[in-house]
Amino acid sequence: MPTFIGQVSWPRPLIGMATFALVLGLLYWLAPVLVPIALAVLLTFLLSPLVRRLERRGINRALAVAAVGLVALALFAGVAWVVGRQATALADAVPQYEDNLAHKLSVLRENSAGLLDRMRLFARTINNQIAAPEGTAPGAAAGGAAAENGAARSGAAQGNAAQSGGGAAPARGGTRQPAIVVVQQEERHLTFSDIIGSLTLAIAPLARATLVIMMVIFMLIWREDLRDRLIALVGHGRITLTTKALDEAGQRIASYLLTQLTINAAFGAALGVGLALIGIPYAVLWGIIAALLRYAPYVGAALGALFPICFSVLTMEGWQAPLLAFVWFLIIETSANFLIEPWIYGRRIGISPTAALVMVAFWTWLWGPVGLILAYPLTVCLVVLGQFVPYLKFLDVLLGDRPVLDVSSRFFQRLLAHDVHEALHVAQEYRNEHSLAETCDRLLLPALVSAGVALRDDALSEQEHGQLLRDCRQIAEEIARGTADGGEEAADGRSAETAASSREDAACVMAFAARDEADELATDMLRAILRPSRHCLRTFGPEVLAAEALASIGEEKPALVFILSVGPGGVTATAVLCRRLRKRFPQQRVVVGRWGLAEDADAVRQALVADGATQVVSSIAELQSNAIAVRDAASDDTRHALGAPAEADGAVAAH
Repeated sequence: MPTFIGQVSWPRPLIGMATFALVLGLLYWLAPVLVPIALAVLLTFLLSPLVRRLERRGINRALAVAAVGLVALALFAGVAWVVGRQATALADAVPQYEDNLAHKLSVLRENSAGLLDRMRLFARTINNQIAAPEGTAPGAAAGGAAAENGAARSGAAQGNAAQSGGGAAPARGGTRQPAIVVVQQEERHLTFSDIIGSLTLAIAPLARATLVIMMVIFMLIWREDLRDRLIALVGHGRITLTTKALDEAGQRIASYLLTQLTINAAFGAALGVGLALIGIPYAVLWGIIAALLRYAPYVGAALGALFPICFSVLTMEGWQAPLLAFVWFLIIETSANFLIEPWIYGRRIGISPTAALVMVAFWTWLWGPVGLILAYPLTVCLVVLGQFVPYLKFLDVLLGDRPVLDVSSRFFQRLLAHDVHEALHVAQEYRNEHSLAETCDRLLLPALVSAGVALRDDALSEQEHGQLLRDCRQIAEEIARGTADGGEEAADGRSAETAASSREDAACVMAFAARDEADELATDMLRAILRPSRHCLRTFGPEVLAAEALASIGEEKPALVFILSVGPGGVTATAVLCRRLRKRFPQQRVVVGRWGLAEDADAVRQALVADGATQVVSSIAELQSNAIAVRDAASDDTRHALGAPAEADGAVAAH
């Protein structure tokens, strides 16, 4: 619906796009203000659990905040001191590796020069072939290229000799080579403005860091006051919603940050120990750098390993150390990604992997390297907002990791996409935790109803509808075959042997498909559930005429008749069969299984009961219960007729 602003009607999508553009612009232009606030909030989430733990021990909040802050600053200062010492030692030790570095660079230069010369000669040969006049022999052009290449080499050699011998000496024939002009810049003295600019560049990061620290301290001390003000800003009417959102975001972000801190520290320690054992110098420095860079998703770990590997390539003899360092990095990174992180993460942060990658790119583009580090926590906040704010529900759908489609919708979507393998996988996963009857009621039969609705609305063609029914039949047979192979016990609790021994005593049950192939598929599902070893069941397809159905009922006199109808159509055919059954067999028990649209279920049920149905149900589980009740009643009558003991009768009745 359009929204009226002033006297102009604006479409809602246009307003949404304008709002998104405005928010994006504010995030970009206010980055100098928002980035320190975001860092302070995240550090507050990280340190709040420690402050609360000290408060529970009776320590005053201000003292607790001071203690936690001092410990955090001490750890940071210690890491910075170690990194500084290692970096200084590395800079002082660089001259020791100059010989090895020069040797490897010379080898690399020689190999690359030979390759470049061959590539250059090949390119000149091709160029001469293209530019040669018609009638010129290919060999002549190639020879010209070779001669040209040789002349170029000799000329270069003469030029080098002339340079080494004294510069611009006159060449043969009286010509002089051009003089070499060296441009030297005038020395510039350091001015007061240069000093102020350098101090500004040095003070700006220090000022931002001080601002972040002060904000963290104030947020830790007055966290309840800040939360109360946020609730008051949102509105007292939403106090429950806001409190839940804040608690959810705080728990997720704190858990993520603590887990990342633990994993990254362990990763850096393991990498440093491995590099030290391999013999690569300054292993402590490389381990700390890798731990810090691993905060950057996807690329941080690789960058952290790149530094020590490149350093070992350029400074150590041979290739054994770089290869060992690379293998060790692969081992610990694979272990961290596929073993340690899934085990340590007691609770997922709630972001889908694809959305996480997209949001990493988005926040990096928006806020640079800081956005790369803050991408996950900021995205968690957006997901939490999407869960608790109705207008932002799309954020939870786009970014969250929870399934946005229920199992029935996912199964039907796989069928529509002709992905039988994936649809079977969804059905088997559901079947592993539920009975066969529940699987049919929750997945297969709703898919048949949805396919019928799509066919009625011309969303599916007859051919596509038929293919979907065949795929659904294949899946039903597959999961029914798995049930039969597994030797599943009877749904009423009896073993297969006991049920099979009472088959001859059980009353006959008939099931009729009301109209079409979908109804026939429903009868096949019922037959798979009420297996012949348990029930005397006969099924009839939609091709059976009503007169033939009535004749079969008159001959066999079943204790129960099922009529199965899958919507959205088929009500008329079902009603006609019910009326004819009731007219000819007034005492016959007729149960209609009807699956269709929820909005017309009550009206259809009342109409079918008026037409002669004894009962109208909407699940195969209810049909199964009716069949079990009829079989048990027939078994009881047989026992009474054979003079069974009263105790046995009582046990069966209780069962």
